Amino acid sequence: MTLAQPFSDYEILERVGAGAMGTVWKAQHKRLGRVVALKVLKPSLASDERYVERLRREARLVAALNHPNIVTGHDLGEEGGYHYFVMEFVEGRSLRSLIAEWGMFSEEWVRQVARQVARALDHAWQRGVIHRDVKPGNILIDAAGNVKLTDLGLAKGPTDASLTRDGATLGTPYYISPEQAREPETADVRSDLYSLGATLYHMATGVPPFQGATLAEVLTNVMSEAPVSPLAINPGLSEEMSLVIRKLLAKDPALRYQTPRELLDDLDRIDTALRPLVDAGRLARAEGERGGGGRRWWQLAAMALPLLVLGGWWIAWSLGLTANAAQKEDARATEFLAALDGGSERLQSGPRALWFKAAADNAPPAALERLAQRRVAAERDAARAGAAGASRR
Repeated sequence: MTLAQPFSDYEILERVGAGAMGTVWKAQHKRLGRVVALKVLKPSLASDERYVERLRREARLVAALNHPNIVTGHDLGEEGGYHYFVMEFVEGRSLRSLIAEWGMFSEEWVRQVARQVARALDHAWQRGVIHRDVKPGNILIDAAGNVKLTDLGLAKGPTDASLTRDGATLGTPYYISPEQAREPETADVRSDLYSLGATLYHMATGVPPFQGATLAEVLTNVMSEAPVSPLAINPGLSEEMSLVIRKLLAKDPALRYQTPRELLDDLDRIDTALRPLVDAGRLARAEGERGGGGRRWWQLAAMALPLLVLGGWWIAWSLGLTANAAQKEDARATEFLAALDGGSERLQSGPRALWFKAAADNAPPAALERLAQRRVAAERDAARAGAAGASRR
């Protein structure tokens, strides 16, 4: 997405990043001189009221929060056909970029991020807001080490009847909790704590807690496997911090910290050379039940097969083995989408939405708009399924 200067109050300075819904720009208020972050909805989505309302909803949720570890919202508007949300600009970097550069972090850094994000989650939770997409890419850190949680585009507010409304159903595979992947409407603050745990695990070890050759394998491991102890990967990590991370990543939400305040209390204990209040034996037993024998191979096979079909097509296309390497972009997009559609038939609506989301990374440019339409349809199906399940309960 490129942008000229369509706003009367803001001067666009540079592009900061982009996501599925829009682009974030560094901008300056022309009269006040304040530098801000301007999140602009993609023009292709501006005619879809669901996406416009989702941007407005994010702005309202951010405006309801006021915490030093949460990015502040300033303004919301529409001008020249562009819908935009104005936020505080953080002069720093995302944790995602720092992980890519540094790999493994010191325990001091891990605790620092854990504490500040937990405070942000506690503030939001006290006001009925569940973030639902805690991950390194949504954690900003300035030069002084101050942490800001951002991007409430998937957040659930206190008046939302279901987690699946507005087409926003799932977070990011490497950091999503098992219950959010399986039944998004059941996710609560413990799901956010799981995602924070997955983020801390990545910081402490240099790798996410679950990996896989395909999206389906990652999701299956998230839902059915126990992670390798972070202490086994990073012997320099204290046993106490390893226990905290393992508790955050418990498959059963009842075994995790029940509130961000409980996590903060255990971090305080570690700081004062006390052991955290973690039942190591109970945790080990739960992890043991999720060992190699707990893998539901049939589920993995059923989900992996369609992904392998798409993967085979993509490798062939990348190597130039398609019938006509010089074919037009729209023809390549059509072929890509046909393979994608055939591979997604065996997936339920929730995993199918994630499947379409992940496929965007490898999609030919001409396929992106049609891919977004498929994702929206899958999210809508998941929302209907979630509402039906809720009504039966």
